[in-house]
Amino acid sequence: MPTSVGIITTNFPEGKRRNIAFASFGGGNPVGYALGLLLGGIFVKTVGWRYAYYFSLALNAVVFVSAFFSLPADTADRASLDRLKSAVDWVGLALISAVLAILSYVLASITSESSLSPKKPLNIALLILAILLIPTFVAWVGRQETRGRPAIIPNSLWRQSGFTSVCVATFLTWAMFNALAFFATLLMQEIQHISPLQTSLQFLPLVVLSVFANFVAGYLVDKVAANKLAFGATVLSAGAPLIFALLSPEWPFWAAMFPAMCLIPLSSDFLFNIANLVITATFSTKDQALAGGVFNTVSQLGSSIGLAVTAAIAASVESSGSHGDMNSAEAALKGYRTVFWTCLGAALASCAISTFGLRKSGKVGLKRE
Repeated sequence: MPTSVGIITTNFPEGKRRNIAFASFGGGNPVGYALGLLLGGIFVKTVGWRYAYYFSLALNAVVFVSAFFSLPADTADRASLDRLKSAVDWVGLALISAVLAILSYVLASITSESSLSPKKPLNIALLILAILLIPTFVAWVGRQETRGRPAIIPNSLWRQSGFTSVCVATFLTWAMFNALAFFATLLMQEIQHISPLQTSLQFLPLVVLSVFANFVAGYLVDKVAANKLAFGATVLSAGAPLIFALLSPEWPFWAAMFPAMCLIPLSSDFLFNIANLVITATFSTKDQALAGGVFNTVSQLGSSIGLAVTAAIAASVESSGSHGDMNSAEAALKGYRTVFWTCLGAALASCAISTFGLRKSGKVGLKRE
């Protein structure tokens, strides 16, 4: 994705063409999501789930080969071993990789079946280590930047309020999106007892609306201020976790699940387009790919951390309910509903942060003179 941002900004001038290019780029996400859902459901019900991975392997091979023929020629200086040694912040890379790896392990561990896993000495020690490494990383990249040396994520990147706010808002939005998609799947299969294929089909409204939202965002970014677009999209998306939290499993699909599916993708799709245009408008050409990489990393972290945190919440609530007078299905549903209320809080926080942080950004899709 970082390279894609650089390719688009290099080959499309500012204005309508670039806006549509980013909208098309964002529209590819839901198309792939739809294909994965449908084929996943088909594979599970027919030849088996392993074929989803074989299909992914074949698809990546096709993309890998086609890239040689479709991507524009690289006119920049070729990388060399000497340049690789001097142009990459290897210490910063090691620090931030260690932080993310440790956090990923701890979050995966505490969402395991053992309720005592958060209290394990190893998890506590690793969590403390990760927390200590964060200021170490910030100090290191600050030192590198002060000395004019390569910094993997320069601290100055976060001084751009529009970029910082859209990153935080996107983190929360993707945390909500991934958690809603995951627990909606569990709700359908574990509580409503519908098949994987039928579950996949019930996600189709999300995909259709996501494609539509990307192109609407591409059309509006040069006509409406970014903070107003972000406010409208995030407020509408907040309706999805609210519907999920209130729905009854006996309600028909069209009464609740359908409108919720239509609302889920709006904030992520609009923020994706806004963020990429904020990046191209705020940073120089040489820093745009870096900012795009940071933005992509933040969104991926939102997906993984959001899912881990909500899984821990659901497991805790379900465990307390199962020890009371609830049966397993009732306890699971109570855990899911708690997750949906948590997602509502994340959606409203994303709305407030993006609306306030982008108040000075104006119409990010306008062509600058």
